[in-house]
Order: sequence, then C-alpha cells, then structure tokens
Amino acid sequence: MDASKVDDDKLIRDRAVRLFTYLRELAKLKTAVTRDLSAYDKVVWFHDVPEYKGCFSILQSTDLDRNQDGMWLEVRKTPEPKKPPTPPSYLKWLADPPDSDLLDKPQLKDEIADTISGRPERLADHPEISEEWQHYIQNTWLPWTETYRQWKTADAIYFQLFSIHQQLKKLGEQYELILGLGLLTWETPNNQLIRRHIVIGNANLIFDADRAKFELQGSPEGVKLRFETEMVDPDQLPPLDQQKNTEALLSEIQESPWDKDELDKVLRSWIQSLSPDGSYLDSLTPPEKWPKSPILTFAPAIILRQRTQRSQIECFNKIIQQITNGGNIPSGVSLLCEEPGDYSNVGIEQGEPEGGQFLDTTVYLPLPINEEQVQIVHNIQNRRGVLVQGPPGTGKSHTIANLICHLLAQGKRVLVTSQTPRALRVLKDKIPPELAALCVTLLGNDQVARQELENSVQGINQQYSDWNPTKSQKLIISLEAQLFEIKKQLADKRRLLR
Repeated sequence: MDASKVDDDKLIRDRAVRLFTYLRELAKLKTAVTRDLSAYDKVVWFHDVPEYKGCFSILQSTDLDRNQDGMWLEVRKTPEPKKPPTPPSYLKWLADPPDSDLLDKPQLKDEIADTISGRPERLADHPEISEEWQHYIQNTWLPWTETYRQWKTADAIYFQLFSIHQQLKKLGEQYELILGLGLLTWETPNNQLIRRHIVIGNANLIFDADRAKFELQGSPEGVKLRFETEMVDPDQLPPLDQQKNTEALLSEIQESPWDKDELDKVLRSWIQSLSPDGSYLDSLTPPEKWPKSPILTFAPAIILRQRTQRSQIECFNKIIQQITNGGNIPSGVSLLCEEPGDYSNVGIEQGEPEGGQFLDTTVYLPLPINEEQVQIVHNIQNRRGVLVQGPPGTGKSHTIANLICHLLAQGKRVLVTSQTPRALRVLKDKIPPELAALCVTLLGNDQVARQELENSVQGINQQYSDWNPTKSQKLIISLEAQLFEIKKQLADKRRLLR
C-alpha cells in the first residue's frame, strides 16, 4: 500500500471514529441517568423468595439436577392455607376477633356469663382451660401463622411475576428484564444517592398457564454479564486500567452468574478499586440506608425497566474500539467519511458483467406498481443508496415489500430492520406467502417472537430438504415462458394504444 492510500485510510478511520463518538455522546444526552433502582417499574429481590412449597431459588437449593438445568427461580400458584378451626369447647370463651389482621392471635375473655345462673364465670377459675388453650396456640395456631406468612410472601411474588410477564407481553419492545448483581449503595461526596446494581445480565421469564407456574432463566441469547456504571460520575469511577481488569475477569464468567467465588472476586476488586473505604458484603439483603462510604452487596434481584439508549451507547463503544484497533470499516461508513463527490453512478450498472455472467435486468414486482416504484428499483441497482420518504399511507411498506421480492428473485440477500417490531409486522403481512416462507423472521424479543424465529428457520430447513432441482428447473422454464408471453401481450397493447 503506497503512502497516499495509507494517508487516506488513516483520514477515513479518524473521521469514522469521530462520527461514532459524536453519535455515542448524542445518545448519552438522550439517556436519563437512573441512580436509584426504586425508579424502575418492578424489582423482585431473591432474598424475598421464601422456602415454601411451590418456590425454588437457586440460592437456596441443594438440588444439583435443577441447578444444572439453568433454572434460577420457580414460583407456583398455591392454595391459601386454611385457618385452623377453634375447638368448640373454647368458643364461648373466645373474644371477638379483631378486624385489623388475620394473623392477630385470638384471645380468651377473662369472664363470661353463665348461661344457666347468669352469674359471671371467670377464666381464672378454670386453669385447665388456660393450659389447653396455650397448647392449642403453640401447636396449632402459631405453626399455621408461619405457614400463612410464607404463603402470603410467595403469593405476592407470584403476582409480581405475573405483572412483569403481562407488561413484557404487551410492551416487550419497550421493556427489558435483567438480572442485577452487586448492589452499590452510596451517598457520594456531592450528595448523590446511588442504589443500583453494577453487574447486569439478560433474563427470561417463562409462564406456564396450565400449571400456574413461572420459571426464570437466562436469556436464550445468553446472559452476557456486563458492567453498568453510568450512575457513578466518571471522575469517581476506578482507574481505567482497573476497570479493564475487572471487565476481563467478568468476561470469563459472563454466562455463569451464580459462580459465587468468581463473582465475589470481581465485585470485591471493583469496589476496592473505587474507594479505599469501599467494602463488599456477601449478603442477599440490601442495606436500608445510604452510607457515606460505598458498600457493594451481592443482593441479586430481577428488574423490569424501560429500554433506553444504553444499548446504542454500548454498540457505539464497540464500533469505536474496533475501528481504532484497525478493524474493517464498512463501505457505507467509508462513503460517509470520504471527500464529497459524485456517487450517482457508483455501483453495478444494468447488464454489467459480474463473475462472467450478465445480471438479470427483469423487474420482479408481485404487488401492484407505479412508475415511482419501478424508478426506485432501477436506482438501487445503480447507486449505493436510495432514500424513500413520505407521510403515512403513501405506500412505503408496499414499495419495500415489492423491492424485497425483486431482490430475492435476483438471488440477493436482504436484511430489513426497523426501530419497532410494529413496522416489521406490517411489512411481513404484505410479502406474498411463497416468499415469506423463505424469510428468517425476528419481530421482537419476547417468547412469541422467538417462537416465530424458530418456526421460520425450521420452515426453511424443511423446504431445503424437500428441494427437487429437476422439478424446480421445469417450473422455472414454464414460468419464464408465461412471462415472455405476458410481456409480448403487454407490448402489443402498448403499440395499439400509441
């Protein structure tokens, strides 16, 4: 590579880094920093999960088989424990039950009126009743209250998980479910109150409606444990080399969130690099107050929160790092960073030889078309990019569906993305079923979207296994003959019109 090309590459690389740095900082400006996790929609603490039938927690279990299945949490809907009946012999002595709490211990009256003589009868004169009553309280009532408290806690967590599941089903593209580890609790020197986990991972909540059961596991795409420290001012974070060291340690266990020994090492290293007064507590329960010195507790929790620009920021950071380290710059990015010029004719011209063969110049548009759509097809063959804009209802999705079919018919690969799954679903409905069956479809991040993805991949595999080249070639020849005849008829009609 000569010196001029090296200089050009260096210039484009520098511009690309500055471009993505600008986009990253812009995304940061649009992201509001949350310092207290109480601002999130839902937080379920693992320490709240009781040791009760129908509940399973990986932190309480010694069941190796279930731990190896990747199950983090399981909560079932269980019936309410029935209140034990009061022995009939005590009913006349029983004081009126309080209205405040079902768990308030029942009391006996000090005296009652004799039903025959009408004279008062005192409890003190019947020590055998007091003794039997205490036996009933100790052996029947108190065990029931303990069971009821555990059931009530489990039932509350079940309803929390139900609410999380409903919100994810309705607004899955706007929310994310994460696992939080390593709770940082700190009142900083500039009086900021921080109460956030510094390590997060991707979680997946599965609902079995038939069994009334929730299962919590790692996301099918991977847990991907990572640091999340934007709640701490940059000048208060550990030195950059220390951050890289702890990130390297975490990357080794990013799919093992419950490897306590290794995770404790990561969390302890991070907090002790943050401050000489920093301390790590291996506790499931978060601190109740904000200390002046930073404290990190294990305190795992499941968090439902709205998505922000955070993923974009992480993506931009990786792109900047890749370009800085000499990675390839995509042609589209290079085009943005080159000197201004005329790119109207850059690309493959119609009919231009490619790999010894001429390109197919036939326009394959299965949906009704107009001249503008035909012009878009020709432009995208001759240029690096085409921008199509217009208000809602002007046929943009219709045009995209036509364009996808045309490009696939020419043997090209097409990737379609959108900011929200809603736009992709509209587009999917416009693509003919014959071509839709050949598309790998991912329209969100919930369970339904993942099932659609699996079905689309299985459908393509099935078509591939059933592929008959001879039969398909005969069909192609037949369709080309029909197409030729239709073109001939169309040309005749146009000639008559002229």
